[in-house]
Amino acid sequence: MNKYIEMIAAPLLTVVGSFVVSTMASILYQDDFRIYSGTVVEVAGRSYVTVEFEVIAKNAVNGLIFTVPKDTVFQEIQSSSPILIKSVEGGVSARSEKLVEFNQILPRRRTQVLIPFKDVVSSGSIMPINYKQKNGSFFPAGTVRDVVEDAVYSSLIAAIAGVVIIFPFIIYFSNKLNSLGEKLKETKELRDEEGRKLLNIHENLKKDAEDLRERLQIVKNQAAKTNVLLHARISDYARELDFWRNTIKSLVVKGGGDMRSSEKIIETITEKLGTYQTSSKSRFNFDYIKVAAEILGTANREVENSTR
Repeated sequence: MNKYIEMIAAPLLTVVGSFVVSTMASILYQDDFRIYSGTVVEVAGRSYVTVEFEVIAKNAVNGLIFTVPKDTVFQEIQSSSPILIKSVEGGVSARSEKLVEFNQILPRRRTQVLIPFKDVVSSGSIMPINYKQKNGSFFPAGTVRDVVEDAVYSSLIAAIAGVVIIFPFIIYFSNKLNSLGEKLKETKELRDEEGRKLLNIHENLKKDAEDLRERLQIVKNQAAKTNVLLHARISDYARELDFWRNTIKSLVVKGGGDMRSSEKIIETITEKLGTYQTSSKSRFNFDYIKVAAEILGTANREVENSTR
């Protein structure tokens, strides 16, 4: 039963997803503006052609060029909202009409412009030229189609067509997934078995690591003990060496020499033997040995307690 539910849910979700994505794409990539022109109205005994700008974009529209009758006076053009109108210098159409440029058409609203004309022939010359380059559309009549309705309608058709195309693939991959699910189940059982084996190996390795850690600590303690004993012995040698140095200096002074001469003799002996590390400046600190011995004793007691 679940298998059939999945088969029905997959195309249904595909329809909904395709519908939403296509609708959003249609709205995002719609025209920045639309132009509706061609309706003739009478105002105060004058004839005008209505040009209605429906700006959908967030920004003002600029640079829209229209052809208008050559006898059009800019001051007689009327607009429902403030816009900037200027003549295109040097621009002439095929029928010698004037070229007019509309700028600063307000965004997110409709702006109606009335352009005067004298006869029916001249009214037909009022046409936009570059609306396509400005990402717009032109409609000669005043009928307005709902932008969202257009987007939803086209997206629905695209979504249904997409489902019809991919539905066989959904069935095919659904069968593949069922087969793969069985294999995954077998693989999971094998993985669980291997996991149990790895867990046992991990426990054994953990015990071995603990044993090695204890042995390493014992080796470190032994090395530290040896280091303390060596420092103690070297300290004894140093004190004995100081005794003999002081004795030599005393004998030299008693023999009539001065302290400088006695030190010179000691320096000469040190230089000949190459025993520079035995000078009093490099003497070992016996207090260091006592502190190190105490630390070593504490470490040994901790190891003994941990192994009990």
